[in-house]
Amino acid sequence: MWSSLTNALMQRIAATPRTDLDPAVAALALVAMTKRANYYVLAGQVGVDGDVMVSTLARVTQAAIFG
Repeated sequence: MWSSLTNALMQRIAATPRTDLDPAVAALALVAMTKRANYYVLAGQVGVDGDVMVSTLARVTQAAIFG
């Protein structure tokens, strides 16, 4: 699943007008950020609601790629 997500993100990033991002590296960074944040929530290491974490990750991803 993570490989499919990384590939989909890589293709989407490559389709943007951004030329300052390596699509493979950017996709890998976003997936790693998402996986680690998920771990912190599930392990109870952060006091953040899961829905808040998802919303925040979506906004950070949007800003990183398209902002």
